[in-house]
Amino acid sequence: ADGQQLLMEMLVTRGDGGDAPPQDIDYDGIADQMDVYEFDDAEIIGELTQPDGGMNGIGGLLGTKGTDGLCEQVIVAPDEPPVSVFISDANNVYWALVRDNIRRLPVDGGLPISLGVTGLPNGGLVESNGEVYWSTRSQRIEHASALAVGAVGQLLTTSCYPQGEMAADATHVYWGDNCGPPDAKLWRAAKSTGVPELVATEGAPLSLGVRLLGGYLYWATGTTLRRRPVSGGNATTVLALPSLYSFEVNADGIVFANAAGVRRVNLDGTGEAALVTTAEARNVRVSGSQFFWSESGGKIFRAELPGGTNPIQLVQDASAMAPNFTVNNRYVYGTTGANVWRVPR
Repeated sequence: ADGQQLLMEMLVTRGDGGDAPPQDIDYDGIADQMDVYEFDDAEIIGELTQPDGGMNGIGGLLGTKGTDGLCEQVIVAPDEPPVSVFISDANNVYWALVRDNIRRLPVDGGLPISLGVTGLPNGGLVESNGEVYWSTRSQRIEHASALAVGAVGQLLTTSCYPQGEMAADATHVYWGDNCGPPDAKLWRAAKSTGVPELVATEGAPLSLGVRLLGGYLYWATGTTLRRRPVSGGNATTVLALPSLYSFEVNADGIVFANAAGVRRVNLDGTGEAALVTTAEARNVRVSGSQFFWSESGGKIFRAELPGGTNPIQLVQDASAMAPNFTVNNRYVYGTTGANVWRVPR
């Protein structure tokens, strides 16, 4: 009974994605193996095991127990065509199908909802103030309601192919294009009018897209991280690198992956430091005080900011190369073949 009570306290404590690491919880009194139940429908979705060196003793908390201490992926959307991009927030996860559709799935469960049929999504997808915006291979920025099934609207037709991740604030949508040097450009358009406005011109494609934080726009030109105030002014170089695979921006700095591994730098370009040393890191995500990265061989890892402490492997999926994934305050979502899955973060 004491173990069951402690287990319930753990689930309540962690149910909102709190920052307290599971390994700090006292496991005394917990039986060697206990079933874990969701509160809403008492569905068995995993097991809790005593600490054994695997995943810091968490086993399959809020996910079915896998092998080698890892969590097995729980399929939340089976038989989906290939997915080109993921994003998520506290309540929903969104993805674009490579063929023709934008989908939404509530974090608390249910069936995927089609937000609208589109023409070949091109890798850009962002949610802002109840509206989802995305780019297409037919050189359009389109949008639809994030919460209701309705008609797809066209914000504008772009002058060149949009590429990489998009960003949005209360009034504008931002994207980069791939017209090739010396004509690669960063753009924005007012949500109310769809009128495009040139933000910056670069000599290399903006293949990693654009991020928005604290009144600044951040983007990459392959080997260079750049930023500019949203309000205007000149772009400045944050960091020049020999290689750059992906990057994420949060209030504490920029986390990026390159040939040296996963690294961190202050928002102004100072204080560059290694977080993880590996030649296999590809995609990075930052959520709260943790960062996540994927490696070739279908692996996804998690570690703590600011120093890269307590690294843990979450996923091993031999059918994927470096998984495309997204993170919210409860789960890591990814895709393999025709399935969208999740594991606890």
